[in-house]
Amino acid sequence: MRKITKRIIGIAVGLLLWGFFSIQEELAFYGIYSLISYGVHEISSFIPFICLFATLIWLIILIKQILQKKTTREDKWFALLLVVLLVFQARYFYTQKQERSAMMVVTIQSVDDRNGTITVTNVDGDEKSVIVLEALDLFRNMVVVGEQQYLASYDYHMDNPNEGKLSRLMIIAD
Repeated sequence: MRKITKRIIGIAVGLLLWGFFSIQEELAFYGIYSLISYGVHEISSFIPFICLFATLIWLIILIKQILQKKTTREDKWFALLLVVLLVFQARYFYTQKQERSAMMVVTIQSVDDRNGTITVTNVDGDEKSVIVLEALDLFRNMVVVGEQQYLASYDYHMDNPNEGKLSRLMIIAD
């Protein structure tokens, strides 16, 4: 098999693995394990590490060949592509490290169907904070704006705790 064919297959397999990983992560975020089982979800958590490791090894081998001057111009362009892929994969790990989860009792201030968000205010604590949460239609259609209290679970970026993505919402009985 030619070198270019092997490279195309390698990159395609990596992209397919990342695509599968992204889809199952989104399903798992909402606890949907009917399409992809929890066991598969747990095993697929290794995909980013495997892809990062494979890219790094491939790049090291290619750099070694470049330093020994056993490569063509196409090999150097491919090495650049591997560096770009490595940066994107490293960025994923950095972003994941910045993600936080929170759970709090909230009341709904407003629902914005156009932007797909719910604005909530925490009930407990001395400081009242307003948080804008990206929410599925299901959540936006089930909430009541006003005094009804909900237990909300959401993920947010460490740099911006006032915006996040709603993962669970439970009505608190009066």
